[in-house]
Amino acid sequence: LHGNSLEGDLPSSLTNDNTALTFLSLYQNGFGGEIPESLTKLKSLSHLDLAENDFSGEMPAFIGEMVGLYYLFLASNNFDAAPIPEEYVNLSNLRELSLKSTKRTGSIENFVNFGALELLDLDDNDLQGPIPEFLGANPFMFGLLLNRNQFSGSVPASLGNLTQLRVLF
Repeated sequence: LHGNSLEGDLPSSLTNDNTALTFLSLYQNGFGGEIPESLTKLKSLSHLDLAENDFSGEMPAFIGEMVGLYYLFLASNNFDAAPIPEEYVNLSNLRELSLKSTKRTGSIENFVNFGALELLDLDDNDLQGPIPEFLGANPFMFGLLLNRNQFSGSVPASLGNLTQLRVLF
């Protein structure tokens, strides 16, 4: 359903008794309000793309319970300014994560599972502190977008281990 003019709240009924849905792409629409917690009922979901909508409120911590996710895209929504929910550390299966333009603050030092990602897009937030060494731990990382933040310190030498890296901002 991506790339349409759908709007309003995301209906929680979308998730009722659906144990088969693995791929949900609703990006580039006009959905608003808060992301419903009923998404956690989608036990087989591995791909969730809600980017480029008008979701608001807190970035949902309950997504950290969706441990089967491999792909999570929440970019370009109107969430409240806050750190990345600490529950996201539980998403150890994630391969691609985009939180671009979601008003994230604080640091990313505690998200060691981010070292397993192949794509990490944190562009255009207000993240700060050092760029953690563990980001250079995954030899399959192909995209690392940390631009337009407030990171400080030096570039970790471990980023030199990213032999598959094609995009580095």
